[in-house]
Amino acid sequence: MECKHKHCCKHKKHHCKKKRCCKGPQGPQGSTGAQGPAGGAQGPQGAQGPLGNTGFQGITGVQGPQGAAGGAQGPQGPAGAQGNAGAQGAAGSGGGGLIPFSSGVMVPADVTSTSPIVIGFGNRRVIAAPGLAGPPATTSDLMATQYAFSIPATGTLQDLQVSVDAHFVANTAQTTLTYTFTLYRSASTNASPGPDLLNAYVTTGLAATATFPSTTITTFPTGAYLTASGHAIGPAAVTLADRVVLYIVSNQATTPPALDEIAFSACVTYT
Repeated sequence: MECKHKHCCKHKKHHCKKKRCCKGPQGPQGSTGAQGPAGGAQGPQGAQGPLGNTGFQGITGVQGPQGAAGGAQGPQGPAGAQGNAGAQGAAGSGGGGLIPFSSGVMVPADVTSTSPIVIGFGNRRVIAAPGLAGPPATTSDLMATQYAFSIPATGTLQDLQVSVDAHFVANTAQTTLTYTFTLYRSASTNASPGPDLLNAYVTTGLAATATFPSTTITTFPTGAYLTASGHAIGPAAVTLADRVVLYIVSNQATTPPALDEIAFSACVTYT
């Protein structure tokens, strides 16, 4: 119902005296209408603005000065006192050089009590009578020099080792056969400007023997080889430029019957 006094409703400060001049009671709320469609499509993305310029890298700062070095090195302490000398080492077991001798193969008839020989290294010689019996020097001394060894420094000869190898003749008896090896020396003449008289060879006292015992006709088998050896300790002093030679002589004046081939060898240490 519409109000007959419209001005009454339009102007709230006035009240309508008749209740009927206003609208009737409000009806129930209607149901919610369906949601309208979503808004329009999303607009396109705007273009990206230009990148800003990269700033310049700052300049590296100047390196600071190096700190001062540590304190000065202190003075070196005094050297300690020298320690006591150690005990002397044990003596060596026969060190030094060696002087070797060998005769080569020879016949036993060349070595008897009246025909001694001298040997060098790989050779030998029967020397003239009376052998090395000077002084004064004789032809025998000159012959011995051909098979001598010269001493390079003052020293000592010792430990003379000798041996004899021989071929035994079968079915032949023989008495005891001994060979004596003696070192002889001719003294140095280096103290003189020379020329000088040849110094005769004299024994050093260093000598060794090698012995074959007596045999019967059945002692050894046919064609056997025999060996005998000996040793002398010494010592014997020698001087720079001395010459030494090994002198060999037999105890028999005749050819040993049971032997047909023989060879001698020896060695002496030199320190």
